[in-house]
Amino acid sequence: MYCQNCGTVLPDGTPSCPTCGMKFAAPQPPAYPTQPAYPPQPAQPVQPPYPTQPAQPVQPPYPAQQPYSTDPYAQQPAYAVPVAAAPAAPAPKKKRRGLLIGIVIVLVVLLGAGAAFAVLLLLPAKRTVTGASPAYAPVYPSVSGAATATLDVSDNTAAENAVTAFYDTINAGDFSKLTSLVTADTKSAVDKGAFKGWSTTTVQIARSVVDNDVAEVFVLESRRAFGSKDRGVKFTLQLVGGAWLVNTWSAVDTATLNGDEATSGAGSDAETLGDTSARDIVSSLLQARQGGDASTIRVLTTAKFQQTNADAWLDGVDNTPYFTAFSIKSAKAKGETYVVTVAEQWNSGAETATYTVIDQDGKILVDSWTSK
Repeated sequence: MYCQNCGTVLPDGTPSCPTCGMKFAAPQPPAYPTQPAYPPQPAQPVQPPYPTQPAQPVQPPYPAQQPYSTDPYAQQPAYAVPVAAAPAAPAPKKKRRGLLIGIVIVLVVLLGAGAAFAVLLLLPAKRTVTGASPAYAPVYPSVSGAATATLDVSDNTAAENAVTAFYDTINAGDFSKLTSLVTADTKSAVDKGAFKGWSTTTVQIARSVVDNDVAEVFVLESRRAFGSKDRGVKFTLQLVGGAWLVNTWSAVDTATLNGDEATSGAGSDAETLGDTSARDIVSSLLQARQGGDASTIRVLTTAKFQQTNADAWLDGVDNTPYFTAFSIKSAKAKGETYVVTVAEQWNSGAETATYTVIDQDGKILVDSWTSK
Protein backbone atom coordinates (compact mmCIF):
# COMPACT_ATOMS: atom_id res chain seq x y z
CA MET A 1 0.00 0.00 0.00
CA TYR A 2 0.98 3.64 -0.21
CA CYS A 3 0.10 6.77 1.73
CA GLN A 4 -2.74 8.67 0.21
CA ASN A 5 -1.32 11.95 1.48
CA CYS A 6 2.37 11.89 0.62
CA GLY A 7 2.67 8.76 -1.55
CA THR A 8 5.14 6.86 0.71
CA VAL A 9 5.10 3.09 0.06
CA LEU A 10 4.03 1.26 3.24
CA PRO A 11 3.48 -2.35 4.21
CA ASP A 12 -0.09 -3.55 4.00
CA GLY A 13 -2.06 -2.94 7.22
CA THR A 14 0.13 -0.04 8.46
CA PRO A 15 -2.11 2.08 10.75
CA SER A 16 -0.42 5.42 10.02
CA CYS A 17 2.21 6.95 7.75
CA PRO A 18 5.57 7.47 9.50
CA THR A 19 6.47 10.22 7.02
CA CYS A 20 3.48 12.59 7.20
CA GLY A 21 1.52 11.13 10.12
CA MET A 22 -1.54 10.25 8.09
CA LYS A 23 -3.70 7.71 9.99
CA PHE A 24 -5.50 4.96 8.14
CA ALA A 25 -8.83 3.37 9.02
CA ALA A 26 -8.96 -0.30 9.81
CA PRO A 27 -9.69 -2.34 6.68
CA GLN A 28 -13.27 -3.54 6.27
CA PRO A 29 -14.43 -6.36 4.06
CA PRO A 30 -16.39 -5.25 0.95
CA ALA A 31 -20.17 -5.37 1.08
CA TYR A 32 -20.38 -6.79 -2.39
CA PRO A 33 -18.15 -9.29 -4.12
CA THR A 34 -17.81 -7.05 -7.17
CA GLN A 35 -16.45 -3.53 -7.09
CA PRO A 36 -18.93 -1.02 -8.68
CA ALA A 37 -17.77 1.36 -11.43
CA TYR A 38 -18.43 4.42 -9.28
CA PRO A 39 -19.05 3.55 -5.59
CA PRO A 40 -20.98 6.04 -3.48
CA GLN A 41 -19.04 8.55 -1.45
CA PRO A 42 -19.01 8.07 2.38
CA ALA A 43 -21.15 10.45 4.33
CA GLN A 44 -18.31 11.29 6.81
CA PRO A 45 -14.84 10.63 5.38
CA VAL A 46 -12.30 9.79 8.02
CA GLN A 47 -9.72 12.19 6.68
CA PRO A 48 -10.07 15.01 4.13
CA PRO A 49 -8.29 14.15 0.89
CA TYR A 50 -6.25 17.34 0.98
CA PRO A 51 -4.88 18.50 4.37
CA THR A 52 -4.70 22.20 4.82
CA GLN A 53 -0.98 22.26 5.77
CA PRO A 54 0.99 19.21 4.67
CA ALA A 55 3.90 18.61 7.03
CA GLN A 56 6.70 17.57 4.69
CA PRO A 57 5.57 17.07 1.09
CA VAL A 58 7.70 14.39 -0.48
CA GLN A 59 7.83 13.68 -4.21
CA PRO A 60 6.06 10.36 -4.77
CA PRO A 61 7.94 7.67 -6.68
CA TYR A 62 5.05 7.44 -9.15
CA PRO A 63 4.13 10.02 -11.77
CA ALA A 64 2.48 13.14 -10.37
CA GLN A 65 -0.56 12.73 -12.61
CA GLN A 66 -1.44 9.35 -11.02
CA PRO A 67 -4.84 9.75 -9.34
CA TYR A 68 -5.83 8.55 -5.97
CA SER A 69 -9.17 7.25 -4.75
CA THR A 70 -11.12 8.34 -1.71
CA ASP A 71 -12.88 5.02 -1.71
CA PRO A 72 -12.23 3.34 1.66
CA TYR A 73 -12.22 -0.02 -0.11
CA ALA A 74 -9.56 0.98 -2.57
CA GLN A 75 -6.81 0.02 -0.05
CA GLN A 76 -7.81 -3.64 -0.06
CA PRO A 77 -5.19 -5.71 -1.90
CA ALA A 78 -7.86 -7.68 -3.71
CA TYR A 79 -9.61 -4.53 -4.92
CA ALA A 80 -6.75 -2.05 -5.29
CA VAL A 81 -6.74 -0.31 -8.66
CA PRO A 82 -3.42 -0.71 -10.50
CA VAL A 83 -1.61 2.56 -11.01
CA ALA A 84 -1.11 1.97 -14.74
CA ALA A 85 -4.86 1.47 -15.29
CA ALA A 86 -5.94 4.62 -13.41
CA PRO A 87 -7.81 7.25 -15.53
CA ALA A 88 -5.97 10.44 -16.55
CA ALA A 89 -8.46 12.75 -14.84
CA PRO A 90 -11.41 12.46 -12.45
CA ALA A 91 -14.82 11.77 -14.07
CA PRO A 92 -16.41 15.09 -13.01
CA LYS A 93 -13.75 17.04 -14.93
CA LYS A 94 -14.47 15.00 -18.08
CA LYS A 95 -18.14 15.89 -17.85
CA ARG A 96 -17.34 19.56 -17.42
CA ARG A 97 -14.96 19.57 -20.37
CA GLY A 98 -17.55 17.80 -22.55
CA LEU A 99 -20.21 20.32 -21.56
CA LEU A 100 -17.91 23.24 -22.40
CA ILE A 101 -16.99 21.70 -25.74
CA GLY A 102 -20.69 21.19 -26.56
CA ILE A 103 -21.48 24.82 -25.69
CA VAL A 104 -18.59 26.05 -27.85
CA ILE A 105 -19.76 23.91 -30.79
CA VAL A 106 -23.35 25.23 -30.51
CA LEU A 107 -22.10 28.83 -30.38
CA VAL A 108 -19.90 28.28 -33.44
CA VAL A 109 -22.83 26.77 -35.38
CA LEU A 110 -25.16 29.63 -34.41
CA LEU A 111 -22.58 32.27 -35.30
CA GLY A 112 -21.93 30.60 -38.66
CA ALA A 113 -25.63 30.41 -39.47
CA GLY A 114 -26.09 34.08 -38.54
CA ALA A 115 -23.17 35.13 -40.73
CA ALA A 116 -24.53 33.14 -43.68
CA PHE A 117 -27.97 34.71 -43.25
CA ALA A 118 -26.44 38.20 -43.14
CA VAL A 119 -24.53 37.52 -46.36
CA LEU A 120 -27.74 36.38 -48.07
CA LEU A 121 -29.49 39.58 -47.00
CA LEU A 122 -26.69 41.71 -48.43
CA LEU A 123 -26.68 39.94 -51.78
CA PRO A 124 -28.65 41.73 -54.58
CA ALA A 125 -32.08 40.24 -55.19
CA LYS A 126 -32.30 38.05 -58.28
CA ARG A 127 -35.21 39.03 -60.48
CA THR A 128 -36.72 36.10 -62.29
CA VAL A 129 -39.58 36.47 -64.72
CA THR A 130 -41.39 33.29 -65.58
CA GLY A 131 -44.03 32.98 -68.22
CA ALA A 132 -43.82 36.65 -69.18
CA SER A 133 -45.70 37.49 -72.38
CA PRO A 134 -44.04 39.71 -75.00
CA ALA A 135 -45.29 43.25 -75.39
CA TYR A 136 -47.26 42.31 -78.50
CA ALA A 137 -49.14 39.42 -76.86
CA PRO A 138 -52.95 39.74 -76.80
CA VAL A 139 -54.30 41.29 -73.62
CA TYR A 140 -57.86 40.65 -72.52
CA PRO A 141 -59.43 43.48 -70.52
CA SER A 142 -62.00 42.64 -67.89
CA VAL A 143 -64.13 45.74 -68.53
CA SER A 144 -65.68 44.77 -71.85
CA GLY A 145 -64.56 41.19 -72.37
CA ALA A 146 -61.71 39.68 -74.34
CA ALA A 147 -60.04 41.76 -77.03
CA THR A 148 -59.69 39.89 -80.31
CA ALA A 149 -56.95 41.98 -81.93
CA THR A 150 -53.26 41.46 -81.26
CA LEU A 151 -52.40 44.62 -79.37
CA ASP A 152 -49.05 46.30 -78.91
CA VAL A 153 -49.40 49.25 -76.59
CA SER A 154 -45.85 50.40 -77.30
CA ASP A 155 -46.71 52.19 -80.58
CA ASN A 156 -49.57 53.47 -82.71
CA THR A 157 -49.96 50.18 -84.54
CA ALA A 158 -51.77 48.70 -81.54
CA ALA A 159 -54.52 51.33 -81.65
CA GLU A 160 -54.79 51.00 -85.44
CA ASN A 161 -55.15 47.22 -85.13
CA ALA A 162 -57.98 47.71 -82.65
CA VAL A 163 -59.90 49.86 -85.16
CA THR A 164 -59.30 47.34 -87.95
CA ALA A 165 -60.62 44.56 -85.70
CA PHE A 166 -63.66 46.75 -85.01
CA TYR A 167 -64.52 46.90 -88.73
CA ASP A 168 -63.75 43.22 -89.33
CA THR A 169 -66.13 42.26 -86.55
CA ILE A 170 -68.90 44.48 -87.92
CA ASN A 171 -68.52 42.97 -91.39
CA ALA A 172 -68.68 39.48 -89.88
CA GLY A 173 -71.90 40.37 -88.05
CA ASP A 174 -70.49 39.12 -84.74
CA PHE A 175 -72.02 41.71 -82.45
CA SER A 176 -71.42 39.70 -79.30
CA LYS A 177 -67.68 39.94 -80.01
CA LEU A 178 -68.02 43.59 -80.98
CA THR A 179 -68.96 44.57 -77.44
CA SER A 180 -65.57 43.26 -76.27
CA LEU A 181 -63.81 45.83 -78.48
CA VAL A 182 -65.50 48.94 -77.03
CA THR A 183 -65.57 50.64 -73.65
CA ALA A 184 -68.43 49.97 -71.26
CA ASP A 185 -70.03 53.36 -72.05
CA THR A 186 -70.11 52.58 -75.79
CA LYS A 187 -71.76 49.14 -75.67
CA SER A 188 -75.25 50.57 -76.12
CA ALA A 189 -74.23 52.09 -79.48
CA VAL A 190 -73.14 48.82 -81.09
CA ASP A 191 -76.45 47.05 -81.52
CA LYS A 192 -77.28 45.10 -84.69
CA GLY A 193 -79.46 47.84 -86.15
CA ALA A 194 -76.69 50.43 -86.02
CA PHE A 195 -74.45 48.44 -88.40
CA LYS A 196 -76.96 46.65 -90.62
CA GLY A 197 -75.69 46.34 -94.21
CA TRP A 198 -72.03 46.93 -93.42
CA SER A 199 -70.85 43.59 -94.80
CA THR A 200 -68.98 45.24 -97.71
CA THR A 201 -67.49 48.15 -95.79
CA THR A 202 -63.73 48.54 -96.06
CA VAL A 203 -61.39 50.85 -94.21
CA GLN A 204 -57.97 52.38 -94.80
CA ILE A 205 -55.90 53.79 -91.94
CA ALA A 206 -54.89 57.40 -92.66
CA ARG A 207 -53.00 58.30 -89.48
CA SER A 208 -53.06 57.91 -85.71
CA VAL A 209 -51.98 59.82 -82.60
CA VAL A 210 -51.27 58.27 -79.18
CA ASP A 211 -51.09 60.35 -76.00
CA ASN A 212 -50.57 58.19 -72.89
CA ASP A 213 -53.79 56.20 -72.45
CA VAL A 214 -55.80 57.98 -75.17
CA ALA A 215 -55.43 57.40 -78.91
CA GLU A 216 -56.97 58.94 -82.02
CA VAL A 217 -57.14 56.91 -85.24
CA PHE A 218 -58.23 58.52 -88.51
CA VAL A 219 -59.51 56.21 -91.26
CA LEU A 220 -60.95 56.53 -94.76
CA GLU A 221 -64.15 54.51 -94.75
CA SER A 222 -65.72 53.07 -97.92
CA ARG A 223 -69.42 52.38 -97.36
CA ARG A 224 -70.19 50.72 -100.69
CA ALA A 225 -73.24 48.96 -99.28
CA PHE A 226 -75.01 52.33 -99.06
CA GLY A 227 -73.75 53.76 -102.32
CA SER A 228 -72.35 56.82 -100.55
CA LYS A 229 -69.00 58.41 -101.15
CA ASP A 230 -65.94 57.58 -99.09
CA ARG A 231 -65.64 59.60 -95.93
CA GLY A 232 -63.19 60.18 -93.12
CA VAL A 233 -63.87 58.86 -89.64
CA LYS A 234 -62.10 59.75 -86.42
CA PHE A 235 -61.94 57.09 -83.68
CA THR A 236 -61.00 57.83 -80.10
CA LEU A 237 -59.73 54.90 -78.02
CA GLN A 238 -58.87 54.35 -74.37
CA LEU A 239 -56.26 52.03 -72.91
CA VAL A 240 -58.13 49.73 -70.53
CA GLY A 241 -56.41 46.78 -68.87
CA GLY A 242 -53.58 46.87 -71.41
CA ALA A 243 -55.88 46.86 -74.48
CA TRP A 244 -57.07 49.67 -76.74
CA LEU A 245 -60.89 49.89 -76.71
CA VAL A 246 -62.99 52.07 -79.01
CA ASN A 247 -64.74 54.86 -77.14
CA THR A 248 -66.21 57.21 -79.79
CA TRP A 249 -66.21 57.71 -83.57
CA SER A 250 -67.31 60.61 -85.76
CA ALA A 251 -67.03 61.75 -89.36
CA VAL A 252 -64.32 64.25 -90.35
CA ASP A 253 -63.44 66.12 -93.51
CA THR A 254 -60.51 65.42 -95.78
CA ALA A 255 -58.33 68.10 -94.21
CA THR A 256 -58.77 66.61 -90.75
CA LEU A 257 -58.25 63.12 -92.12
CA ASN A 258 -54.90 64.13 -93.61
CA GLY A 259 -53.79 65.93 -90.47
CA ASP A 260 -53.87 69.50 -91.79
CA GLU A 261 -53.42 72.00 -89.00
CA ALA A 262 -56.44 74.14 -88.17
CA THR A 263 -55.88 77.70 -89.42
CA SER A 264 -57.91 80.88 -89.48
CA GLY A 265 -59.99 81.22 -92.64
CA ALA A 266 -60.14 84.07 -95.10
CA GLY A 267 -63.39 85.24 -93.57
CA SER A 268 -66.30 86.89 -95.30
CA ASP A 269 -66.13 89.54 -97.98
CA ALA A 270 -67.21 92.22 -95.47
CA GLU A 271 -64.64 94.87 -94.61
CA THR A 272 -66.00 95.81 -91.18
CA LEU A 273 -67.80 94.00 -88.39
CA GLY A 274 -71.39 95.11 -87.85
CA ASP A 275 -74.95 93.83 -87.60
CA THR A 276 -75.20 92.97 -91.30
CA SER A 277 -71.75 91.36 -91.67
CA ALA A 278 -72.35 89.28 -88.53
CA ARG A 279 -75.68 87.98 -89.83
CA ASP A 280 -74.26 87.25 -93.28
CA ILE A 281 -71.29 85.24 -92.13
CA VAL A 282 -73.40 83.12 -89.75
CA SER A 283 -75.93 82.46 -92.53
CA SER A 284 -73.14 81.35 -94.89
CA LEU A 285 -71.68 79.13 -92.21
CA LEU A 286 -74.99 77.34 -91.57
CA GLN A 287 -75.58 76.75 -95.30
CA ALA A 288 -72.14 75.12 -95.50
CA ARG A 289 -72.98 72.92 -92.53
CA GLN A 290 -76.22 71.75 -94.12
CA GLY A 291 -74.37 70.55 -97.21
CA GLY A 292 -71.36 69.17 -95.35
CA ASP A 293 -69.02 71.67 -97.00
CA ALA A 294 -66.06 71.44 -94.63
CA SER A 295 -63.83 73.60 -96.83
CA THR A 296 -66.21 76.59 -96.62
CA ILE A 297 -66.60 76.06 -92.88
CA ARG A 298 -62.82 76.36 -92.51
CA VAL A 299 -62.80 79.59 -94.53
CA LEU A 300 -65.43 81.23 -92.31
CA THR A 301 -64.14 80.22 -88.87
CA THR A 302 -61.11 80.80 -86.64
CA ALA A 303 -58.57 78.13 -85.76
CA LYS A 304 -60.05 78.00 -82.26
CA PHE A 305 -63.51 77.23 -83.67
CA GLN A 306 -62.10 74.45 -85.88
CA GLN A 307 -60.16 72.83 -83.02
CA THR A 308 -63.09 73.00 -80.61
CA ASN A 309 -65.88 71.87 -82.95
CA ALA A 310 -64.13 69.64 -85.50
CA ASP A 311 -66.13 66.51 -84.64
CA ALA A 312 -69.50 68.21 -85.19
CA TRP A 313 -68.68 70.63 -88.02
CA LEU A 314 -65.84 69.17 -90.09
CA ASP A 315 -67.25 65.74 -90.84
CA GLY A 316 -67.83 66.38 -94.54
CA VAL A 317 -71.25 64.72 -94.31
CA ASP A 318 -74.32 66.08 -96.08
CA ASN A 319 -76.67 67.12 -93.27
CA THR A 320 -79.57 68.25 -95.50
CA PRO A 321 -81.82 65.33 -94.42
CA TYR A 322 -81.22 66.20 -90.79
CA PHE A 323 -80.66 69.97 -90.66
CA THR A 324 -83.74 71.19 -92.51
CA ALA A 325 -84.03 74.93 -91.77
CA PHE A 326 -82.73 77.89 -89.74
CA SER A 327 -83.61 81.55 -89.08
CA ILE A 328 -81.54 84.32 -87.50
CA LYS A 329 -83.36 85.82 -84.53
CA SER A 330 -80.96 88.58 -83.47
CA ALA A 331 -77.46 90.04 -83.77
CA LYS A 332 -76.24 92.15 -80.86
CA ALA A 333 -72.95 93.94 -80.28
CA LYS A 334 -71.02 92.86 -77.19
CA GLY A 335 -67.90 94.94 -76.83
CA GLU A 336 -65.84 94.43 -79.96
CA THR A 337 -67.79 91.28 -80.92
CA TYR A 338 -71.27 90.41 -82.15
CA VAL A 339 -73.47 87.67 -80.72
CA VAL A 340 -75.86 86.10 -83.27
CA THR A 341 -78.78 83.98 -82.06
CA VAL A 342 -80.26 81.41 -84.49
CA ALA A 343 -83.32 79.14 -84.39
CA GLU A 344 -82.37 75.82 -86.05
CA GLN A 345 -84.67 73.02 -87.10
CA TRP A 346 -83.22 69.49 -86.92
CA ASN A 347 -85.06 66.24 -87.45
CA SER A 348 -84.49 65.59 -83.75
CA GLY A 349 -86.23 68.86 -82.84
CA ALA A 350 -85.77 72.62 -82.63
CA GLU A 351 -82.53 74.05 -81.25
CA THR A 352 -81.37 77.53 -80.33
CA ALA A 353 -77.75 78.24 -81.21
CA THR A 354 -75.52 81.22 -80.39
CA TYR A 355 -72.55 82.31 -82.54
CA THR A 356 -69.85 84.81 -81.66
CA VAL A 357 -68.41 86.83 -84.59
CA ILE A 358 -65.11 88.73 -84.28
CA ASP A 359 -62.76 90.87 -86.33
CA GLN A 360 -59.40 89.07 -86.37
CA ASP A 361 -56.65 91.03 -88.09
CA GLY A 362 -59.14 92.61 -90.52
CA LYS A 363 -60.96 89.30 -91.20
CA ILE A 364 -64.59 88.77 -90.13
CA LEU A 365 -64.74 85.23 -88.65
CA VAL A 366 -67.00 83.07 -86.47
CA ASP A 367 -65.07 82.32 -83.29
CA SER A 368 -67.43 80.21 -81.11
CA TRP A 369 -70.70 78.28 -81.11
CA THR A 370 -73.06 76.94 -78.43
CA SER A 371 -76.33 75.11 -78.80
CA LYS A 372 -79.21 74.13 -76.56
